[in-house]
Amino acid sequence: MLWPLDRATIARVWAGDGYPSRAAYRDTHALTTHRHQVWRNDGAAYDHGAALEQARADAAEFVRHVRRRVAGGGVCVCALDTELLGHWWYEGVAWLAAVLDESARQGLALTTLDDALHRHEPAPAPPGLPVSSWGDGGDLRTWSGPKVAQLAWAARTAELRVAALDARPHERVLRELLALQASDWAFLHTRATAGDYPIQRAEGHRRALQRAIAGHPGLTAEPGVRGLAPDLVGWG
Repeated sequence: MLWPLDRATIARVWAGDGYPSRAAYRDTHALTTHRHQVWRNDGAAYDHGAALEQARADAAEFVRHVRRRVAGGGVCVCALDTELLGHWWYEGVAWLAAVLDESARQGLALTTLDDALHRHEPAPAPPGLPVSSWGDGGDLRTWSGPKVAQLAWAARTAELRVAALDARPHERVLRELLALQASDWAFLHTRATAGDYPIQRAEGHRRALQRAIAGHPGLTAEPGVRGLAPDLVGWG
């Protein structure tokens, strides 16, 4: 079962000029010497009251937009990474709470996809739909384009190698495979925002995976499985 994303609605929040970029909101990236966040996006001193007022205004506008999108029926699916709300967008949680209040006030029905499925008859997907994602361009270039071919091939090769094992993989093997496949390495490398860090991290997990498959002496599930960063202590 597939649900189409409403990209026009998502972009009102998750886009370079979306709600989090408004002047009144706290600047997530500008830090003081002691790593405090004290400025607004426009460079002025942060005013939490003004930011909450902006969140309520943006919530009201968002609900009005969604009401227009579903005026003729159907379901508007707005999917957001939860880390945006409260982390990258400090006031995002307040905005979401205001969206819930505004939905009740403006008469916009909220639903889960499971509940919506009981009220809407599924229809076949149109033929020839392209592969899509939430990444740049709406396609897979962020994770499998030329810029990240090295990472994509390494992850796929590792996956095939684990799938070909005769026995159930050790926990450490699965841990390193999942860590190697993490989408953040390709995302950071594509955006060129972290230097060589994503390549180094992916390579560390690739080497750790090889050692785990080989049953390197000292292989344990704990405490290494609990941490995400490559733990090569005692692995030679």
